[in-house]
Amino acid sequence: MADLKLYDIFDINPLRDYILSRGKPVVLKRNSNFCEFGKPANDIGVVTSGAVAFNCPDSKGDMQTLSLAFKGEIAGAYVSLYPSRCSAFDVTALCTTELSVLPIKDMVRYMDEELPAGFHVEFAKAVAYGFLMRATAYRCQSPEERYRELLQRNPELASTTDIPMRAIAAYLGITRETFARMRTRMKEK
Repeated sequence: MADLKLYDIFDINPLRDYILSRGKPVVLKRNSNFCEFGKPANDIGVVTSGAVAFNCPDSKGDMQTLSLAFKGEIAGAYVSLYPSRCSAFDVTALCTTELSVLPIKDMVRYMDEELPAGFHVEFAKAVAYGFLMRATAYRCQSPEERYRELLQRNPELASTTDIPMRAIAAYLGITRETFARMRTRMKEK
């Protein structure tokens, strides 16, 4: 998951490496979904190029951006590790995005049979911690501080034109116009 890289509380490399070595390449066009809200999510992937957004509809039906994943980060509805469970969000390509994709059942088997006992629990804790820290950031940090953390995860984001600025603004919880003014201010410092 996106925020696992930032908080770095759990070594996800064995899982990421397994998906990269066993997965099949899948290319998503901009605005294509890898997972869809309310539908079974049977695959897990690692972004090899591009970026995806984890989006969920609010009470008005407007999509809210919960998280972003960039190159080297895991993408999918892995909070529910069982294929019969439906995704709680969309995972949508922000630009042409390539992922290395593996069925979730293969990942679960790998975690059960080849990784140390308790890996499932530690993985679940890391995902929960990532979501908790994102929620805390929304309440306790300014949009500028959250943007700096995002740039810490993905420094190329400051200069890319592939990823829509509206997606980054949505992730930060601000309007596109406010985001544009904030970036200008930050560049002037």
